[in-house]
Amino acid sequence: MGIFIYRGYKTRYTWTIIALILTNLFVVLFQIFEAFYVYIPYDKWTIGCRNLFYMLSVLSLNLMQLEIISIFNGNLIHVGIFKAENMKALRAFTVIVHVFFALPIYLQGWVVSPHNTSVATKVISTNLY
Repeated sequence: MGIFIYRGYKTRYTWTIIALILTNLFVVLFQIFEAFYVYIPYDKWTIGCRNLFYMLSVLSLNLMQLEIISIFNGNLIHVGIFKAENMKALRAFTVIVHVFFALPIYLQGWVVSPHNTSVATKVISTNLY
């Protein structure tokens, strides 16, 4: 425990562990809503929640990877862009790029026209005929 306090890594590891817990929570929620999306008749709410938790899983995973790279950069890698003083800007850039490219997925539940079948019933009915 003393090495983390001495080198200042205790806070960084704490945030990384919190990010790991959040990522796992988002993935579990995504899997729940994925099951709703597949087996329950189509609803804007189910696809909206599915897409929201999927994208939050991706974003938290990317931010956690940045933290891990930042931790290893202090001792092993030594790349200038991953220095501790650049991490706030790098996190902000990651979130901006994520929102820019993922915005259509966030909005998909409200843009796609609803229909009254689930994915599972579509697959079954397609294979029967």
